[in-house]
Amino acid sequence: MISLNEKSTSVFIVACLMLTFVFGMVGAAGAATIYVEEGESIQDAIDNASPEDTIEVGPGTFVEQLTIGESKANLSLIGATDGNGVPNSVLNLSTFTCGHGILIKGVEGVTVKNFEVHHSPDRGVYADKTQGVLIDNIVTHNNSNDGIRVREDQNGTVQNSKSIENNGDGITFYSYGSILNNIVSNNVERGIYVHVGSVTGTGTLTISCNEVYENENAGAISPNEHKVGGIIVYSKAHVLGITQVIIENNKIYKNKGPGLLLYKINHKGADKSVIADSQSESLVKGNIIFDNENRTSPDWEMGMGMNPGDGILVYLCHNIVFECNVIYNSTAGIRITNDYRYNSFGPTTNNTLRFNDFYNNEYGILVSGGDNYGVKNTTAHENNIYGNVNGVVNMNNNNEIVNATSNWWGDSSGPSGVGLFGTGDFVSENVDFDPYKSEALDACPPTECPDTDIHPKPNDFCVCSSFASVPTMNPLLLIVGLLGISMFMILRKETKK
Repeated sequence: MISLNEKSTSVFIVACLMLTFVFGMVGAAGAATIYVEEGESIQDAIDNASPEDTIEVGPGTFVEQLTIGESKANLSLIGATDGNGVPNSVLNLSTFTCGHGILIKGVEGVTVKNFEVHHSPDRGVYADKTQGVLIDNIVTHNNSNDGIRVREDQNGTVQNSKSIENNGDGITFYSYGSILNNIVSNNVERGIYVHVGSVTGTGTLTISCNEVYENENAGAISPNEHKVGGIIVYSKAHVLGITQVIIENNKIYKNKGPGLLLYKINHKGADKSVIADSQSESLVKGNIIFDNENRTSPDWEMGMGMNPGDGILVYLCHNIVFECNVIYNSTAGIRITNDYRYNSFGPTTNNTLRFNDFYNNEYGILVSGGDNYGVKNTTAHENNIYGNVNGVVNMNNNNEIVNATSNWWGDSSGPSGVGLFGTGDFVSENVDFDPYKSEALDACPPTECPDTDIHPKPNDFCVCSSFASVPTMNPLLLIVGLLGISMFMILRKETKK
């Protein structure tokens, strides 16, 4: 027989367990899954969704523009894919005359995944003043402006997407964050354009495993514009912005202008100071860059008068390590300079080149100072520099020395040049090349791209009507609740004895 005190304690325990079960169900109701099929409205589903809900869209074509506003925090909008992971939830926007395909505005934690967006009268996908937005496995093409744009996000991500044949940039990224595993090609303007001038504070950036090719840098971009190329990373004009960038394992080719333009990385322009500690060191590694073309800029008052088809162009940047890149068929394999559009600003300091292959370029490595500032502390070691018209040239640089020892110059006799007896690639004055390697250096080991689920599995779609909400619940809470019910029934039975 159970005593009165034992009964009270038991009732209290059971009540607590029951409350846990009830609260679990209440919490589950706040995170629903909403299903939308072809012929139904995705926007109606978004409007009826609560924060943290998931909207799953079935395969088919939808003729509507979508807006996810600030009341929809942590919403997930997930389209369908075929067996190869290709999106087959399609937004056809050819009948609209203004507006974006998908607009995500002023909201935190939104995911948009598995959609094809085409023929938008403006941008395909536009995330504006978001926080932590994830744009994943989007195919955007033939839009009147940028394929994808992310603006003023401290940690945005664009991954596993394809942005092709748009009239603007392939990906415009006015944000800090990550750009991973994308194909960006045949866009009228730039390939990937990063500029963080409008983002509050400082931040970091990762651009990895993208293929960027045949972007024209034309259209609305003036012939005199200098921030052009396949991938452009431009920090801030006069204050510190990007303190660290990692650019690795990209393939960049056949763009107009430089394959990769780095502009004011780790640079604080207003007072000409730079960041010099090791924590702000950036890395450019494992990229393959070739066949990018010169783009003439005839009206420049200063500088070289063109956007050169360099592999990498580095302007007013500091503390970057260039490692294990393969660059060929370019104007310069890499150009480190204070003389690009303007030649009176600087300095450029503390950049390191190691384990790279530079071949079949007009210049393997070109270091170029400006009128007022030199390019300082440039080191190049353990590189293969061969088959170039000029191996390493250091020009207009206030007698600064380029430390280029321990490189392979294409011949065991060493580099050629004025007063030199080697038959390898040419070196200019103010290049320290001795000692040098007598044979080619081994290539860097291949590196792998990050696993970002580039081919997601097809979703299984319910044949439910639109807005059918299926609550999900923490399995632990469900177990506890069921145990509570079981204990209650046992105690009830005992009290009747």
